[in-house]
Amino acid sequence: MQLSDVLRQELPWNEKAQLNHRHKREIDQYAVSMVEDGQVVYLDAGTTTFEIARVLAERFNLTIITNDFSIIQYLMNKPQLNLFHTGG
Repeated sequence: MQLSDVLRQELPWNEKAQLNHRHKREIDQYAVSMVEDGQVVYLDAGTTTFEIARVLAERFNLTIITNDFSIIQYLMNKPQLNLFHTGG
């Protein structure tokens, strides 16, 4: 199988975001419970980490580093967060 074949089989982001959504919400609640004010958090690209970002968006005094354009776009209007986008 070639890489181009694998890429054609990749689901669109919106569809992946809906897959196992309940489990992703459980993961995000657990992950966020371990984050304390003042910490630096790295969120890799993905639909599960996007769910974590949605919950962290309500927090204050966090630094979030990500390479995910969807996450950075979602968080960029949250002035209470320090954001760094590494590109990708």
